[in-house]
Amino acid sequence: MRFTSGLMLTVLGLALSGSPALAHGVATAAGGPKTPVAKDADSDRLFDAANAAVDAGDFKEAVRIWTPLAQRGRARAEYDLGLYYALGRGVPQDYAQAAVWFRKAADQGNALAQAGLGDLYAMGLGVPKDYATAAAWLRKAADQGNALAEGALGALYAAGQGVPEDHAIAAAWYRKAADHGNANAQYNIGRQYMDGDGVAQDYAAALGWFQKAADQGDANAQVYLSLLYDRGLGVPQDSAAAVAWYRKAADQGSADAQYNMGMMYETGAGVPQDYAASVSWFAKAADQDMGGAQLKLGEAYGMGRGIAQDRVQSYMWLHLAALHKDDPETQKAATDLLRLLHGQFTAVEVAEGELLVKGWHPVAATAGAAVGR
Repeated sequence: MRFTSGLMLTVLGLALSGSPALAHGVATAAGGPKTPVAKDADSDRLFDAANAAVDAGDFKEAVRIWTPLAQRGRARAEYDLGLYYALGRGVPQDYAQAAVWFRKAADQGNALAQAGLGDLYAMGLGVPKDYATAAAWLRKAADQGNALAEGALGALYAAGQGVPEDHAIAAAWYRKAADHGNANAQYNIGRQYMDGDGVAQDYAAALGWFQKAADQGDANAQVYLSLLYDRGLGVPQDSAAAVAWYRKAADQGSADAQYNMGMMYETGAGVPQDYAASVSWFAKAADQDMGGAQLKLGEAYGMGRGIAQDRVQSYMWLHLAALHKDDPETQKAATDLLRLLHGQFTAVEVAEGELLVKGWHPVAATAGAAVGR
């Protein structure tokens, strides 16, 4: 069973994947208590000034303001300073310094800092990788109701990293985070209900959790929500609804959704059959090194279906698909097809195709859990 990783899912993970302002001061949104703030008016004024600097994109100024506050033991400033050392915003990136400041705030009970420190231990950034220590800090944050830490702790239990593998306990933590509105946890508890892992299999419950996460823009959940509509699991079969959700995930860059969009257009399920459109979606997924899409693209180039016939391109994409040891079914299909077509490729076509294979590089991988129609 595949879950999205528990690593990089706490406040530090949010910040590293987006705006540093996103993680700054989001304890309430994370499902935990607000970061303790000094009560004196002077400190309040300085924190307001730092917030204004962050909003203006002047991270150096924010760090300048936070530093003396952190040195005086203000937990909120210690956390903020640690976060910006982790991000390399306003200061050179330094995970060791991030760990120092996170620990100071964490020792004062700051849930966001506890979650961030758990991240660093889980990833081995600035500290030795230690899943047990990561789990301990995440639990401290989770026990304060921090939804991001709750979800990350669930993922550690699901993977057996730093704690005994226990999918029932994972489900309990996912449920806590999901009830706090955490989209990633909603996706993961949906996966558990879909697969009957740690909970009784219940497609309707899976659908409900995927819907909640999908509505928040979670691409993984959008893919699996599409799958349930596509297969009529927990809901009446509805190809048009499947296409709508696949498209949302595909537009976010999910290779799995892009592949499935290609399949929908190729078969005319939920959309008018359109080979050119199917090839366009397969190409997007193939560029992210998805073996199934590379196989489909190689077939399309070979047959000239939906795109001009190009035997060199066909050879290249089939060869790339045949390299996928991670997908034995695709690897075998591509290898068998290359053997079948071996006598039809000229020596020049093979040579040109081999050069393209050697020079090919995938685009950056994006969200999406492996699932096909």
